[in-house]
Amino acid sequence: MLAGRRPFEADTAVAVALAQVNTAPPPLPANVPGPVAAVVMQALAKDPAERPASAAAFADLLGDALAGGWPTGPATVRTAAVPVPPSPCRSTR
Repeated sequence: MLAGRRPFEADTAVAVALAQVNTAPPPLPANVPGPVAAVVMQALAKDPAERPASAAAFADLLGDALAGGWPTGPATVRTAAVPVPPSPCRSTR
């Protein structure tokens, strides 16, 4: 969500999963404040021991990172149409 794109793209779900396990996520865009980016990248660490120990610890780190506020500036909103699959349920009337 912070980057406006998925961190890993591949042709199959298995390939995406392998990339998640074996490849470092790409850096966040420059418009993400450094302290916020550092907390997010820590949460994405491959080694569980390097991640925040709990959701509460993550919330505390993120709160500290956001204490200075988010820089203001022109907002860029990217949207895309998301196809809705047909319902598997059909009426028998």
